[in-house]
Amino acid sequence: MLLVASILIFFLLITRLVWIQFIQGDELSEKASSYRMRKIPVEAERGSIYDRNMNELVSSISADSIYITPSRIKDKEKTAKLLASLLDMDEKALLDKMNKNTYFEWIKRKVDWDTAKKIRELQIDGVGFVEESRRFYRQGTLAAHLLGFVGIDNQGLTGIEKTFDEELKGVPGYIVIEHDAVGREIPQALHRYVAPRQGHNLILTLDQTVQYFVERELDRIVEEFDPTSAVIIVMNPKTGEIIALGVRPTFNPNMWQDYESCIWDRNMAIWYNYEPGSTFKIITAAIALEEKKVSMEDYFYCSGNIKISDRRIRCWEPEGHGSQSFKEVVKNSCNPGFIEIGLRIGIERFYSYLRNFGFGDITGIELPGEAKGIVIDEKKATNLNLAIMSIGHSIAVTPIQIITAVSAVINGGYLVKPYIVKEIRDENNKVIKENKPQKIRQVISESTSLMMRKLLENVVLEGTGKNAYVEGYSVGGKTGTAQVVDEDGGYAHGKYVSSFVGFAPVDDPCIAVLVMVQEPKGDIYYGSEVAAPVFARLARDILRYMGIPKQIDIESSKEHDILDETDVN
Repeated sequence: MLLVASILIFFLLITRLVWIQFIQGDELSEKASSYRMRKIPVEAERGSIYDRNMNELVSSISADSIYITPSRIKDKEKTAKLLASLLDMDEKALLDKMNKNTYFEWIKRKVDWDTAKKIRELQIDGVGFVEESRRFYRQGTLAAHLLGFVGIDNQGLTGIEKTFDEELKGVPGYIVIEHDAVGREIPQALHRYVAPRQGHNLILTLDQTVQYFVERELDRIVEEFDPTSAVIIVMNPKTGEIIALGVRPTFNPNMWQDYESCIWDRNMAIWYNYEPGSTFKIITAAIALEEKKVSMEDYFYCSGNIKISDRRIRCWEPEGHGSQSFKEVVKNSCNPGFIEIGLRIGIERFYSYLRNFGFGDITGIELPGEAKGIVIDEKKATNLNLAIMSIGHSIAVTPIQIITAVSAVINGGYLVKPYIVKEIRDENNKVIKENKPQKIRQVISESTSLMMRKLLENVVLEGTGKNAYVEGYSVGGKTGTAQVVDEDGGYAHGKYVSSFVGFAPVDDPCIAVLVMVQEPKGDIYYGSEVAAPVFARLARDILRYMGIPKQIDIESSKEHDILDETDVN
């Protein structure tokens, strides 16, 4: 019986040995390795961001991150006290981490060089360092909302950093180190290094110099008018390239945690819905000309107001403009004239063009959080709605929508997709993707576009946009002043959005500029007084910087006549 029992036990042991060695062998080997081997992550360097002229806007710099191996720290209380004083951290929170039964705990990520040096000199057993990269925005607040920023793990949180996070972040690496049972590194043990792969670089359509001009004017707007917000967008109307985009209030992406989230989490250039007011009359006039609902020979009468259904809508000129041609209706920004024009177009055709111009939908610009604007449902729209929309009310647009639509009016009639990233390059500077201008559709004809450019030039030379005049250059544009809609759906008393959208040169536009100022403080709030002078200063500096020659005979153009349809054809 003893012999049988011994044989049986021996057989069971052999069976167990076979099970462990051959059936569970791989699994147990992996577990043993996991206990001995420690994988320390090595962060990939995030790609840089450049402007169109290869000026570096965003780069990555080295920074030390501090971690601990709790089991290796002998005097935990003393160590917690030392680190807390150097890192400006809570001592109790540090001690709690040191008392954890874990191998690896982060203490603080991406500390400054001086602090890291002081801690290294202490040579505390169980305290280690990992070299990581920290994002550095070289120009501080320049184009902050467009560029965005990253989180502690270098993940894009806003702006271009978020949209192109996959392209920028690269592939992380790691270091594998063998340790003993208590977590000590074994000399001459197995080490393995897997190198990280750097992220791709972005080349933007942005021009750093033009962006400086924009930031300067935004600061001046804040100083003079103390608005709730302000936006300036500079765009190439032919290609859709965003040359500059600025927002106020702004922030420094290097220290984004120091700002209230309401400042950095909403890019007003693509998110803010507002009634455009008279700048929208550009769209109404273009539709009417394209549909041949109006001609240069048509005359309108403005008595100071017009009655639609049970509503009487006033003109901004209380005494009215009297009898005036279509050219004068545009020049004077006459509400009754534009309302009559809108009614001639009709609801169905008006809405068809709204869709074609991109209103009620996103433009597709490469920035997160773009709003669609607000357009009344066509099925519910009445002639009163049409009349009010014709003058830029009862419709909400975003700044990027209105400048994109106006660009279509002046560039020959093509709606182009606005974009910011020109190229994506790898670490060897090889172009792996190039973005080209995209024409979405033709909305109006080239002849209509030519007539609109001349009409809008006349607005600056003789009409409400005189403050946008730039000496030596032909420019066109339109002012806008609209009341702010309050939370109840009515209009807030004494609150306005002042704006101007313009372009230059008239014959061959290379820039389109939108200036939008939300709720300027004080007695001055008209777009002609708040926004138009900003456009004039910007356009002058941008055109000179771009090397656009002055037009010597520009003074004589003040006396010019608008082309009629026969001149265009």
